[in-house]
Amino acid sequence: MSLTVLAASLGMDVSDPAFWMPLLLFAVWAVIFLAGVIQGGLELGMGVLLLASSVRAQFQILDVLKQWRYAFLAWLAIGMMLADLAFPAAWGALLVPLKMPLLLLLGGMTLRQLALERWLRVDTGRQLFWSRVVGAGALLAILGQGMAVGLFAVQFEQSWAAWWVVAFMSVGLVATYCALAMTWLTQGVQGLLQRRIARWARILLRWSVAGVVAVSMALAINNPGVLFRWGQGGALLAALVFWGCLLLAIILLEMLLRRVSKLPARWKRLPFVLEAAWIVAVLGGLFYSIFPYLVLDEITLWDASADVAALRSIACIGLFGVVIAGIVYVVRWLNQLRRNGAVPQAADRDQA
Repeated sequence: MSLTVLAASLGMDVSDPAFWMPLLLFAVWAVIFLAGVIQGGLELGMGVLLLASSVRAQFQILDVLKQWRYAFLAWLAIGMMLADLAFPAAWGALLVPLKMPLLLLLGGMTLRQLALERWLRVDTGRQLFWSRVVGAGALLAILGQGMAVGLFAVQFEQSWAAWWVVAFMSVGLVATYCALAMTWLTQGVQGLLQRRIARWARILLRWSVAGVVAVSMALAINNPGVLFRWGQGGALLAALVFWGCLLLAIILLEMLLRRVSKLPARWKRLPFVLEAAWIVAVLGGLFYSIFPYLVLDEITLWDASADVAALRSIACIGLFGVVIAGIVYVVRWLNQLRRNGAVPQAADRDQA
């Protein structure tokens, strides 16, 4: 559907600020959301890996986490503040059915943050305990996110069948974040440890794909409009190309992880970049499926948005700061990636 047709269906014109300003702020929020998912997925995935890592591997992972311990919280706070200010009418409809996932997310993030700060300050003998608490907090935060996505996909249904689907999606999100973290970690280790991490990344990647398929099926079954959007006219060909590209990316990622120890140094970041791009593509498909709704078949962007005067204030005051902060953050993140990769070099004898 073109923007002109969409605007006409709402009784507006494309040039009307009441039409394009909510669309612009939603696009900005979507960019913040995607950046937060990649950053949060990396941080939380590494946190979960602490629950199954050796002592030395934990120190290597935590050495990475402490450098970015406030990054995901910043993206989360900015995203929630922008959504609250720009689309206040959607909060009442979403916060009530999502109160449990949000409590898990915020509780897990709080536990993770406090434990990480405590880990930095205690002596070596007690750091092992606090590293496990960091991992437990990260796991709770991921499960909260997975539960939120699952409940949205089943349209907040409360049956036992729906909760089984939600649980499966939560497991799939844990696998996705852990696979993302492992593709990052393969850059900074060598030998046996690198091959073990790559093998586990391949296993988790399959669970991640299963979770994406589950979300897609739940959306299609619970909302025929989503299935119609992907299946009508030329959209069917685009859908086949889209899913074909996702499948090709998974196959290529599997091949790269199998041969990661033989990759040239300049290619060792490719698995992480490909995994991150795959996640962004899946989320892009999710946005396409539900657009222009914030609550499927009930509340659109324009139903939920604040008045034009408020949107102007939000755009003028916040947009510039958000963009500048994002640029500074990305530059710093890329600089960190260039300087020390993922973690210090590990010996073959280290255990994952």
